[in-house]
Amino acid sequence: MIKVDVIVCTYNRAESLKATLDALSEQIIDRSIEFNVLVVDNNSQDQTKRVFEDCASHSRHKMHYVFESKQGLSNARNAGVEASRADIILFTDDDVIPEPNWVVELSSVFSDRDVEVAGSRILPIWHSPPPRWLTEDLWGYLALLDLGNQFVDLEKDTIWGASMGFRRETLISVGLFNPSLGRTKGKLFSGEESAVIRTIREQGGKVIYTPATTAHHKIEKERVAKRYFRRWALDDGELQGILFECTNGRKFLEVPLHRYRKLLTQTLIYVSRVLVRNKHAFPAQLKLLRTWGFISSRITNRKLPRKKGP
Repeated sequence: MIKVDVIVCTYNRAESLKATLDALSEQIIDRSIEFNVLVVDNNSQDQTKRVFEDCASHSRHKMHYVFESKQGLSNARNAGVEASRADIILFTDDDVIPEPNWVVELSSVFSDRDVEVAGSRILPIWHSPPPRWLTEDLWGYLALLDLGNQFVDLEKDTIWGASMGFRRETLISVGLFNPSLGRTKGKLFSGEESAVIRTIREQGGKVIYTPATTAHHKIEKERVAKRYFRRWALDDGELQGILFECTNGRKFLEVPLHRYRKLLTQTLIYVSRVLVRNKHAFPAQLKLLRTWGFISSRITNRKLPRKKGP
């Protein structure tokens, strides 16, 4: 029998969390799987614990409550991993509705002993109709994923936290998620799962996408506004600048010279597309903002926010 835990990290989303836990309660589990849900409350100030207790009381599967006072998604995820004793750990978010076969299908990928990481299709539940400019090439900004109907060996970091799974021993061996990465108050930083997956792949681990199941991600109205995408691109560029290490090549104000050339090229492309009202002007603007975020963080020598606690 294989042990599988699902970790749901949550912060002040009690109402949304209820729908996620209800979906996990309805998972169809076969006898070969011992299944638990771990809800990690990341210091919520709403009715999160009460919602958990209510859902756990009528769930078809065991649910456990974990409290993590240190703010930040990576801290919450690490607390969940440390509380788990499962062979396979699946992650989803408190605004996601997994399909009833999600646990079985995602965990079954690990029957291949070479597979260390797996992810599935993530499709949107739109709270309001998406604007015409929001094409599928921008879905990554919303942690959406659809790679088709075939299993795919992934060579890029395209798995998102809304639907991903790991061998627990592998997560432990690579040092879990970096608390300096991931969402924090005031910043749309990300990359904590990508950094872990990249390390696992570099060590020879296999990363798989499965089309056999889907997690449905609720997309609130405010996340389909251009200002959200602009902020995401700028913050992502800033994070990449903070993490960047370069010892070779010519630099000015701690920025490699080729980055300035890239900024100029992207500015010209963006302006030219705006002038002719090209539909690809907005994606060009996002690339420009990401580059500017990188350069500005290098020039100002920004640091990642300090985490409270040890």
